Amino acid sequence: MGYIDVVKEKIFNKKICLYPMGIAAKATMDKIKAYGIEIDFFSDSNPALWGTEYKGKECVPKEQLVKMDQDQLIVIVESLYYREIKRDLEGHGVKNILRIFPEKYLTDKFLEKNGENLDNYVNEIMGIFEDERSKEVFRHLINAWKMQDIPDDYFEIIYEKEQYFDSQIIIRDIDEVFVDVGAYVGDTAEKYLKFCDNKYEKMHLFELDAEIYQKLEKNISNFREGKVKKEKIICYPYGLADENKEVRFLSGDSSSSIGESFDTCGNVRKMDDILRNEKVTFIKMDIEGSEMPALVGASDIIRTQKPKLAICIYHSPEDMFEIPRYIKELVPEYKIYIRHYTDMMLETVCYATIS
Repeated sequence: MGYIDVVKEKIFNKKICLYPMGIAAKATMDKIKAYGIEIDFFSDSNPALWGTEYKGKECVPKEQLVKMDQDQLIVIVESLYYREIKRDLEGHGVKNILRIFPEKYLTDKFLEKNGENLDNYVNEIMGIFEDERSKEVFRHLINAWKMQDIPDDYFEIIYEKEQYFDSQIIIRDIDEVFVDVGAYVGDTAEKYLKFCDNKYEKMHLFELDAEIYQKLEKNISNFREGKVKKEKIICYPYGLADENKEVRFLSGDSSSSIGESFDTCGNVRKMDDILRNEKVTFIKMDIEGSEMPALVGASDIIRTQKPKLAICIYHSPEDMFEIPRYIKELVPEYKIYIRHYTDMMLETVCYATIS
C-alpha cells in the first residue's frame, strides 16, 4: 500500500476541509486532486477570506467549521504553523486533524523504479557532502521516503530557519552580485537586502509568471524609493532554462511549474546568454522542478565565475541526487552542503561554495 492509499483510508467518507486558505493549502489541493483526492472546502480565521473561492472551493469562517459534525469531518492543516493551528483547532473542538505530505507520492513512484539501487545512490551522493549535518539531513529525508506513513513531527529534527542565507554556510560579501531565479514577488530579494545590510553591487531577479512579475516590479519599486538605486536591481520577465524558447506553465501563487499540459505561455532563456558579460557571485534557484535545466543553461557562468549556489532540490526525488552531482561535476572544488527549511517535505536546499 502506498502513501496516498493510506491517506485515502484516513479520509474515506469524510467531508474534507483544507485549513488555512494560504499558498500551501492551495498547492496541496492542486497536488492531491491529481492523485484522486477532492477537497470540499477551505476554512480560515481571516474574515477577508470568507466567501472567497479557489478553483470553485469556498472558504468558510473558522466559527462555522467548529460547529460542523466533527465525526463527519476531517481537517487537513497545511501551514508552517501546523502545531499552533492544530492546538487551536483542537481547543475549539475539532476532532479529526490531519497533516499530509503530497510529495510522498513522487517518492513512492521513485522507489518503485529505483528501490533496489537506492542504497547505492545514497552512498554515492553522501560522498560529496562537506559536513556531517548534510549527511544527517539527507539520510533523514531518504528514510521518510521508505515510510508507509510519516509522523507529524518527523522533520522537526532537521528543520533550519535561515533559508538561502545560512550564515554557517554563506559568507556575506559587500560586492555581491545576487541572481534570484524564481524571484516570485521579491520576498527573497527583501531577505537578501537584510542579509547583506544593503551592501551589494547588483541584483538580477527572474520571474516567469507575468501576473506575479507585476507584483515583483511593484515591490521592487518600493525598494527603489528608499536607499536602493534603480540600476542596482534589474528584473527580467522570463524564466531560465537550458535553451531560449516559449514554454507552457501553471500560472498562479501556488506554483509556476512548466509542463506541456498547462495553459499559460511564457519565455525562458539561458543565464549564460543573458548575463554573459555580467559579474555573478551568488545564485539562488527555486523554480518548481526546472532547476536542472536552468543550471545547464548557466553552466559557463558557474564554471568560470564559481558563484555561491543555493539551489532547491525538493521538487522531485531525482533532483535530490542529480543536482548535487551535477554541481560537483561542473566545479570539483565546490564544497556541497544540504539543509532543510520546513517541518514538511518541502524546501530542501543544496549549497555550493568555494570557501
